[in-house]
Amino acid sequence: MSRSSFLTIFSDYLSLELSSPFESAELIKITADQQTKSIEATVKANTFIPCLVVEQAQKAIADAASLSQMRIHMKYLPTLLTQENLEKGLWEELIAALKKQNGIVNGFFNEATYQLSQDGLSYSLSIRLARGGKELLQKAQIDTLFQRLLGDLFSVSAAVTLAEGEQTGSDDYDVPPPIEYEKPVAPLPKETVKASPFPYRRRRQPEIKEPTPVTVDFMSEQFTGENAMLLKGRKITSPPVPLKDINSFSGEVVVWGEIFTVDSRVTRDGSRVILSYSFTDYTSSNTLKIIENVENQSRYDALKKGTAILVRGDVVDDKYDKEISIKPYDIMTVTKKVKMDNAPKKRVELHCHTKMSAMDAVGDVKDIINLAYKWGHKAIAITDHGVAQAYPDAMNCVDAIHK
Repeated sequence: MSRSSFLTIFSDYLSLELSSPFESAELIKITADQQTKSIEATVKANTFIPCLVVEQAQKAIADAASLSQMRIHMKYLPTLLTQENLEKGLWEELIAALKKQNGIVNGFFNEATYQLSQDGLSYSLSIRLARGGKELLQKAQIDTLFQRLLGDLFSVSAAVTLAEGEQTGSDDYDVPPPIEYEKPVAPLPKETVKASPFPYRRRRQPEIKEPTPVTVDFMSEQFTGENAMLLKGRKITSPPVPLKDINSFSGEVVVWGEIFTVDSRVTRDGSRVILSYSFTDYTSSNTLKIIENVENQSRYDALKKGTAILVRGDVVDDKYDKEISIKPYDIMTVTKKVKMDNAPKKRVELHCHTKMSAMDAVGDVKDIINLAYKWGHKAIAITDHGVAQAYPDAMNCVDAIHK
């Protein structure tokens, strides 16, 4: 085995039965997070490894190595994506992988027929659904999800199209035998409906309010519930998730952050305004987008740069900015917790740069001095690179404190 072999690192954690499918697998990339005790590995294989085997290998490695999570991302050669391989079991594996990404897939692809064609480096997969459900699957963007799955696994550009009913006038599909009655569409499992919120589903119309004092019913390390105000919709009672964890499939989320950019644009007809608020929770950043009647714009005056917000809304693909954003229907302002120096004996910082140190800092000297004073520090040393331009502002700031 080569040094890049997957089994070189993980064979000690796998049984002989689980090791065998990975015999020729190469380890392309590995990422380990010591804090969360998790590992992510990207693995390339010459033959398709069943999803169940990959899951069992992940669990075996996680259990044996005492990891909180082990993720294996499989990669295959494009030559493995063929009509013949689909008919030999690859189709069922792809549907199983698709179902794990979105539970709404459940049952809709049963008895479906499919045809894979290739034109150079481009692939086309036509799927005819025997049980219907095309509109629902397209609203849930399952065709796009299928394309991404094929791209992730086989590194190809693939177009996936969905159709319903029997295929006529073509020899590309097997004509199903006639039936005497129409089979009902398989109902969605209740847990799938609850666990799969999609951006397209109809939402209640959020009410724009005058700022209303509310309480926060959960603890947060980032903000407090003191002086919390409800600006739109209903009070949020769920704790937020980190912005770094959301993606285009997250659906409904609760997030928090501090606004750092505010932008507004009036539509061409002058009746609507598009409000954009860029905010960060210091794990990542995102944009809150609100399209509102012009006469209601003043209701959002409380959302300014530096304001901390708690938001519930849908993660959507923004077709204009070409990235995900959050469409809110509940908005609250909260108070960000201020970091304090609670040490009984305060230290003196002897190495601190301001924005006058090119390419080394962005802080303003007045903000730095005021923060040191707020923390109870008696002094602070400004050590900019070869310049003293920050001195006048520092002197004036100290004089203002002593007044």
